[in-house]
Amino acid sequence: MSNLRRKNYSLFIVDNLARYGLTALLSIVLLGESVSAIPKSVGMEVAQQQENTQADITRAEAKKLTDEGLQLFKQGTAESLKQALGKWEKALELWQKVGDKKRQATVLLGIGRIYDLLGYKQKALKLYNQALPLSREVEDKNGEAVTLNNIGLVYDSLGDKQQALKFYNQALPLIREVEDKNQEAKTLNNIGLVYDSLGDKQQALKFYNQALALSSKVGDKTQQATTLNNIGLVHNSLGDKQQALKFYNQALPLLHEVGDKRGQATTLTNIGAVYSDLGDKQQALKFYNQA
Repeated sequence: MSNLRRKNYSLFIVDNLARYGLTALLSIVLLGESVSAIPKSVGMEVAQQQENTQADITRAEAKKLTDEGLQLFKQGTAESLKQALGKWEKALELWQKVGDKKRQATVLLGIGRIYDLLGYKQKALKLYNQALPLSREVEDKNGEAVTLNNIGLVYDSLGDKQQALKFYNQALPLIREVEDKNQEAKTLNNIGLVYDSLGDKQQALKFYNQALALSSKVGDKTQQATTLNNIGLVHNSLGDKQQALKFYNQALPLLHEVGDKRGQATTLTNIGAVYSDLGDKQQALKFYNQA
C-alpha cells in the first residue's frame, strides 16, 4: 500500500528581500595640486561615500544571485538545484562581506535544503546549524523556527525520532509566537508523523487533528489533503477501515482541486487497498485502475 506520509519542509528564502537599488558611482575628479587643498573632513566624507556606494553594489549583486538561485530552486530538477547551489554560495559570500546576518542565515537555509534534497544529510545539518545562531542573533524568530523544523526533518529522515521531536518542539512555540498558522500546521503534521512511526497512534491522531484544523482555517488544501491521508492511514492501521475510507475520500477532491496527480494516485491506491482488505475486489480494482 502506498502512503502519503508527507513531511513538510520550509525553505524560507525571502522573495521580497529589500530592494537594493544599484546606486550610480560618483565620479570625483581631483586635479593635480588641488588634491592637497581638500579639507580633511571632505576627504573623509568622500571615502565614506565611496565605501557606502560599494556596499550598495555588493548588496545588489547579492540580492540578484539570491533571487536567481530561488528561481532555479523552484524548478526542482537535479540540474537546477546544482545551479541554485552555485548562485547561493556566491550570494552567501557577498552577504557575509556586507555583514547582513539575516540574509546569511536565509541563504544558508536554502543551501542546506539543497544538500538535504540531494541526500547529503550531514552537510545539510552543518549548514542549518550555521544558520541557527545567526537567526537568533538578529532575533529573526520566523527564520529560527523554520531552521529548527528543517533540522528536525533531517533527524527524522535519519531515523533519530527523539532528536526530531526535540527540534520540532523547539520550533513550535516560536511559530506560534509569530502567528504563522500555515507553518504551525506543517510542524504539527511532522510531529504526528514521528508519533505514528513510533507506534503511538493516539498521539499521532492528536497532532494530525490539530494540524488539520489549522490548515483548514488558513485554506491550505494541499496540507489538508496530506493530513487527511495521514489520519486515514492511522485508522487503517488500527483496523477501522470505514474511518480510513472516510478520510481518504475527503482528501481526494482536495487533491483534484489543487492538481496534485501524485497525491491523487497515492490516495486512490490507499482506497483500493482498503476495499481489498474488506474483500471487495471489484471496487479495489476500480480504484487501482484509476490510480
